Amino acid sequence: MKILIVEDDKEIAKLVKLYLSKEGYEVILAETASKGLQKYYEENPDLIILDLMLPDFSGLKALKEIKKEKDIPIIIITAKGEKMIEL
Repeated sequence: MKILIVEDDKEIAKLVKLYLSKEGYEVILAETASKGLQKYYEENPDLIILDLMLPDFSGLKALKEIKKEKDIPIIIITAKGEKMIEL
């Protein structure tokens, strides 16, 4: 299984990658929403772990673009305090 992590905090991304790699997953990292979309199209991952607060544009915008293409599972991580996100 191939997992794409889109996270701008390098320490968080490295830690998540470490744990997932130890479990046998192939992990791809991207630090921005635009790089995440590029990696999504190039690598065709099975799952995406997506931060909402990214430096170039919102992870929510990237999520909406990805969901137009394919119904892929996406786990959202964020430091935002909101409980529910309207898609």
